[in-house]
Amino acid sequence: MPVNIAYRMIVAVGMCVVGAVALAQGDRDLTIAPGRPPRQAALNVSLTPTTAQVLTIGSPIGFSLGATAKGYANLYALSASGKVQLWLENVPIKAGRALSYPSAGVIRATPPSGDEQILLVVTREPFDGFGHGAVRSPLVLQYTHAEFRQAVAAKVDRLPRGNWALTELIIRVEDR
Repeated sequence: MPVNIAYRMIVAVGMCVVGAVALAQGDRDLTIAPGRPPRQAALNVSLTPTTAQVLTIGSPIGFSLGATAKGYANLYALSASGKVQLWLENVPIKAGRALSYPSAGVIRATPPSGDEQILLVVTREPFDGFGHGAVRSPLVLQYTHAEFRQAVAAKVDRLPRGNWALTELIIRVEDR
């Protein structure tokens, strides 16, 4: 390579470095960052019963909760009796690591017979939910099923797209 061309290449590289330093020092209003911003891992969730999906009254109920990104687990039960219960709220969950519910003790299927709708909402940041902080034991919420679903929808709609995920599972309770 002729000396003149090599010299021009060195000068061009040097000017790029000087330009980058000037941008870093705020000498310009606009900056162009190389590459794309880092992408967040997709947030997908799973809710799997650790017991049968059809239970008799008195049988224990348990679940395995999962997420593909770290976040906060929020678990709710809409019972056949019409009640809405908060079972977990703002409990940290790690990516790819199952969280068991209940973690201690036993929850049993209670009358009346019918479908128990279980909702899992995982958020990337703590959830402005219904229990005011981290909750690990059941609380009865004063909502009808329809009112609760509307309240959850209103809360997650305020979150940035991709910062939450929801799944639902139905457990049938029978009186045999």
